[in-house]
Amino acid sequence: MAQADVLGHNGVPGFYLGWNTATPQPLEVRHDGAFPIDFWTSQSFRARINPRMTYPSLNTFPNVPADGFTLITPDNGFLGQGPRGPFSRLHLAEGGTYGNAEQWGYRPWQKNGITFTGNEDQGYIGQKYRGEGGTGETDMVIQWSGKQRLRQPRSVGGNCTALDRGGIIDLRC
Repeated sequence: MAQADVLGHNGVPGFYLGWNTATPQPLEVRHDGAFPIDFWTSQSFRARINPRMTYPSLNTFPNVPADGFTLITPDNGFLGQGPRGPFSRLHLAEGGTYGNAEQWGYRPWQKNGITFTGNEDQGYIGQKYRGEGGTGETDMVIQWSGKQRLRQPRSVGGNCTALDRGGIIDLRC
């Protein structure tokens, strides 16, 4: 129920939005059903948090868990394109009904990071776990697909140098 439904907003059990500051429990924006939480502004869709769910297919990979993945986008055009939801913990998608849900390049390990889609391209910045259960190493990954380029724009002229320091590339401009 919405905050206007409880006189004084005093945190009655079963009411989740609009606690009184004197109430010793956290504010909860909540849905206990198997449905997403959607956010709208100016009568336009803006964001979604997935419930516990699995996509049947994402870039040909079957049964992709997408629990709690969050989408931010200017409109709901993204949701009309498969898999009809965000690809990682945070997904920033361009608006429109075409080209903003590019799956090419996605891999199932792309969970804990940020996915970017738009202009028929896809990219990811985040972690890749090597080993399960917190026992393996973690790589930090920058991945992109399609016709994107990795660039480091500079506002002032200068030369860049790249040094290989034991398998770690140090780029300085």
